[in-house]
Amino acid sequence: MKKILTILAVALLACTTVFAGVNFSGSSTIGYQINYGNDQWKQLFYGDDGDDTDPNTLNLSIADDNGIWSIGFRTGFNATGDDGQGVTFGDSGSMGGNVTIDFAKLFGLDGWKVNAGMIGNDRYTTLRAYSNQSGNNYDRIRTNGNSYVAWVGVGYGDLVEAQLAVDPGLNGGNDDNITTTSDILASVLVTPLDGLKVSVDYAWKGDGADGLVGGAVDVNISDMLGLDFSVGVSVADRYNIGDKANDLAVTVYGGVDVVDVAVEYAYTAAKAHYLYAKVNLNLIENMLLDVYFGANDVTDFANQVFVGGEVGYTISGMAFKLGVEYSVGASKEFDLPGLNIVPSVSFSW
Repeated sequence: MKKILTILAVALLACTTVFAGVNFSGSSTIGYQINYGNDQWKQLFYGDDGDDTDPNTLNLSIADDNGIWSIGFRTGFNATGDDGQGVTFGDSGSMGGNVTIDFAKLFGLDGWKVNAGMIGNDRYTTLRAYSNQSGNNYDRIRTNGNSYVAWVGVGYGDLVEAQLAVDPGLNGGNDDNITTTSDILASVLVTPLDGLKVSVDYAWKGDGADGLVGGAVDVNISDMLGLDFSVGVSVADRYNIGDKANDLAVTVYGGVDVVDVAVEYAYTAAKAHYLYAKVNLNLIENMLLDVYFGANDVTDFANQVFVGGEVGYTISGMAFKLGVEYSVGASKEFDLPGLNIVPSVSFSW
């Protein structure tokens, strides 16, 4: 961990020497979770209850005025792996960084995308076309949170982009079924016309095991036809070659100024029929108000149902939010089943 931070610090010093003007930006989210389940109350920092949520974060970014290079740092509260009551901050598992260089801007290659980057102790995700309105990430292929990754990308305008990433597997681990010893991740994103996106991605596992292959299509009909309202459909499939198992997801979304909706169905690798529906109400400027409903497996609806909602307001760069959810089976947003009450605040600069 010290080695990667030293490398990032040296890179930052070099960049600030070459480029006079730099921009500093960042964001942070902190939340607290109150859960009632299994006849007991549990209070903990939001994100300390499992692998799916990691909202207690601090992100810092430094970039030059011309957008040629950027350096990012991330740290946060991590799950401790015990009963969920403890909190660790800033240990080797919760700090990471990245460096990105845009060679197209550096050399004045108009219309082209040529970039490269390094990621330390963080995740790399392949290019994605799936709309992912639910945030369930059934299409996502990525490395684990302890990865050291080098990647390069090339593309032309908004038409096509391709990326190739290599993870030497220095820390091992496993996330989304990849990154065990060494991995190569390749992906392509194509936008042949307004409103249509197509992506293909592949992850090769260097330990000899079979990897993952995925594909997605997003059709935004309103962008295609120039409609006054939003409507679209997105389809994605992620296939585990070794397990011969699919995560197949379909999302239909749309709306008008005051309300937008999204419905997602997924047939998961666990052979479950997942259903999710969400309604966002845009009644007041800067105000968040949404409700959602669904089941982790509609064939066992009574034992897998969840329902929840969020209300919030953003003022002067600070977003205050209160999330409430009740789930019989696995929680949609908060990992722990039962009743969850989660206040949080996010701010950016």
